[in-house]
Amino acid sequence: VETEAAVQGLAGKTGSKVINDYRGQPVLSAFTPITIHKAAVAGDNNINWALLSEIDLAEVRKPVVASFWNTVAIIALAALVVTVASLWFAKQFTKQADAISGMLSQIGIGLFDARAEIVTQDELGLVAVSLNAMCDNTLSLIQSREERDQIEASVNKLKAEVALIANGDLTSKVEVEENITDRKS
Repeated sequence: VETEAAVQGLAGKTGSKVINDYRGQPVLSAFTPITIHKAAVAGDNNINWALLSEIDLAEVRKPVVASFWNTVAIIALAALVVTVASLWFAKQFTKQADAISGMLSQIGIGLFDARAEIVTQDELGLVAVSLNAMCDNTLSLIQSREERDQIEASVNKLKAEVALIANGDLTSKVEVEENITDRKS
């Protein structure tokens, strides 16, 4: 075989390189000289050979290419899993905030009976519980004020009618409303 690697190995050189082998195919070739027999007597020559090891370049590169694409596929799959997991966790984290925001929006347009759904047991869940309790208290205060205003208006009306009677107008009729005494007259 008279390839570049064989010639260099027999010439006493060691190395590795991509060459064309005896078939004309590109190969990765490693070569080194080896002494098979040392001259025992003066004037004899050493017997030197060249040790060659070759592998087709396509075979060498095949696992690298396959490994590269396997690595790319694994990275892409990992990125997809991380993205999906991130979106899922983000949705879970924002679910309670969205419920609180929706409740505050409803209160902002005058729907004072709006409440936030409790979807988590974390700090935002506790905020939602507290906001719901605050809204319950505020709603009862709003209702108490409306009732107080209604009673006050009824009492003022009754005072005006009683004042007419006190001034001598006995034709005046006093109406006692059901919402004050729970009776009809």
